[in-house]
Amino acid sequence: MRKRLIIVGGGGLGRIVHDVVTRDPQFTDAYEVSGFLDTRADLILPDGITAPLLGSPLDYTVQNGDVFIAAVGLPQWRRNLVKPLLSQG
Repeated sequence: MRKRLIIVGGGGLGRIVHDVVTRDPQFTDAYEVSGFLDTRADLILPDGITAPLLGSPLDYTVQNGDVFIAAVGLPQWRRNLVKPLLSQG
């Protein structure tokens, strides 16, 4: 069973991460890109990205099998967005 990959950050870096991981067969055998977490509720992802915006990392409920990649460039923002996810275990 593939794990659910969730990309934290739907901006430029998050889109690059999505592009890289979806082109790697070894990665796609083990993980399914389930979507993005971003604080911008009105974020519109480009047409080539089929993974949805799942909501904000500040109020996302971690599910069994979720794996996260923090794709936020600014260290302080990255810490603030990942902290609520880490606190859930």
